[in-house]
Amino acid sequence: MTIIHTPANVEKVATEFLLELAEWMRLDERPEIQTMNMTPDFVRNANDYYDANMAMDAAFKRCGLVALEDGPDSCMSSDVADLWNEAWERAAKMCGMKTCELKNGIRATLNNDVEAYPTGFFPKGLTGTIEQVDLDGDIVAMFRLDEKNPNLDNEEDRNCLQVGKNDDEFIMDASYLTLIERRARAR
Repeated sequence: MTIIHTPANVEKVATEFLLELAEWMRLDERPEIQTMNMTPDFVRNANDYYDANMAMDAAFKRCGLVALEDGPDSCMSSDVADLWNEAWERAAKMCGMKTCELKNGIRATLNNDVEAYPTGFFPKGLTGTIEQVDLDGDIVAMFRLDEKNPNLDNEEDRNCLQVGKNDDEFIMDASYLTLIERRARAR
């Protein structure tokens, strides 16, 4: 029997779980969801809003793992259950980065809508890479989006957000970002 409850699988499944929840939140039209942020409490209590077990099952599948074999008598092994539970808790802890955690090449997703001056509105759920980290500056990093933000007209401002030290009304801070991968993906 292959052991799947490993630290690497916990990270991968937690990341995919967050991405799945972020996508569900982005598509959800309920007003109470549109005003919510991806916080540790939201992730821990995601079953209050969704069938979050389905999101976790989807995360397992995207990682090439099987949570539950098909069949009427199938049950989850203790190894799978441990991975499931630890990945869920890890996902909750991944919400809201601290400035000191910012490093070049880190992949992240917005866990909150951002209204950035003068660039405009960036909806939660957008993913990108942390670049140009300078923890001594007022602007400590840039968050470069994977895709251009369709809500913006100005071409040069469409794919980048500044990350500041403080919760400035015009510059987001690191708590608006949720870690999804420690190293930049090969493009």
